[in-house]
Amino acid sequence: MARRTLTPDGVLQALRELGADSVVHVGFSGGADSLALLHALSESRGAAPWELRAVHVNHHLQDAADAWEEHCQRVCDALDLPLTVLHVYPAGDANLEARARAARYQAWAELLKPGEALVTAHHQDDQAETLLLRALRGSGVDGLAAIPASRSLGAGRLLRPLLDVPRASLRHYVAEHGLHPVEDPSNACLARDRNFLRHEILPRLQQRWPDAVGVLARLADAAAESRRLGRDLAGVDGLPDGPVLDCTRLWALPGRRRRNLVRAWLQSLSLPPPGRQRLVQGLHDLLHAEPDRRPELRWPGGRIRRYRESLYADDGIDPPPFTAPRPWRGEERLLLPSGVLHTRCSSGAGLRAGVISSGVMVGGYRPGEYCQPVGRPHRPVKKLLQEAGIPPWSREQWPRLRLHGEIIAIPGVCICENHAADSGEPGLELRYEPRD
Repeated sequence: MARRTLTPDGVLQALRELGADSVVHVGFSGGADSLALLHALSESRGAAPWELRAVHVNHHLQDAADAWEEHCQRVCDALDLPLTVLHVYPAGDANLEARARAARYQAWAELLKPGEALVTAHHQDDQAETLLLRALRGSGVDGLAAIPASRSLGAGRLLRPLLDVPRASLRHYVAEHGLHPVEDPSNACLARDRNFLRHEILPRLQQRWPDAVGVLARLADAAAESRRLGRDLAGVDGLPDGPVLDCTRLWALPGRRRRNLVRAWLQSLSLPPPGRQRLVQGLHDLLHAEPDRRPELRWPGGRIRRYRESLYADDGIDPPPFTAPRPWRGEERLLLPSGVLHTRCSSGAGLRAGVISSGVMVGGYRPGEYCQPVGRPHRPVKKLLQEAGIPPWSREQWPRLRLHGEIIAIPGVCICENHAADSGEPGLELRYEPRD
């Protein structure tokens, strides 16, 4: 990663290389870094193929928060740029910085539409600080890859075009153009690990090794390349497209490739992988459990459970109980508490379409449930779900379609007697997609 200075043409080219082409929202706190980025992009907007906007997140954590919002509005007015202000209210005292960050990114994610990008002013020094923080916390290669230049965010993309630009270059740009940033006093608080590294450790490293920041940023680049190679290898080893992983794939792999596949699988689901030791022990327990056991691996932000010869990953948060039935009118996509019910029109297959007008309700478990699949005797619903391979933890939430209290269909399991579409008759094919 070569060091470069901040120029309007340079940031324009960097964003083009990252794929920006529609609407670009600049995350604008009012601080020096985001102010430099916003100004540089405004200077180059005549040559840009995208519409430029600014977005400010007011966290309401500082007495000056509203004044900073007003300052950002004045800056954008002077640059003739539209400004969107998002308000978030992170609560509690513990780990407030992390909650504020999570709230900010969630607000950005909800703002973005398909094809749009959110651009932030993370720079080379931020990259070096992040690598050091993660190294000191015992992160593996994935953590040492630090800040990615591009990733998905909501329906759009998060882009960081300044990761090879030193902080000093941004501060020089601000001074050179007579810009006036706001100063967040919390950035000087040495009780925060990042601030301690920034103000106490990195300056001393640079006294001894002047290019320390650049070297650390290049190390993050090398780690990111290793991570990409690991993901490529996971693809060769059978990386699934979804939250279910076949145990037989893992049994066939040596330990290091097994762990690599699981980490890549979790990352593809936007779940944070567990630490190495927890993953090693957890995978051993999951893959060597007796058939009648229901082992699971839990860690902050994620969970893996095993049923039969498959692993199931999710965020560890159980969906709310599906206790209140709701009307079903054959919607193509119906959002339920624990997933989505999909309906597709067909001919001679699935549920008889005419039933839609009869008052069908969709709901969850009821005690003592029975139904009669086409061509079969009455069976307990519990047994039908078990035969269909539905994991135990999903069975109570799995939707049942009922007409006048009687089950007429269970998506992905059965259509019941007297309710299946005859040959040539309009039908509705049902598919249920549990929440990951």
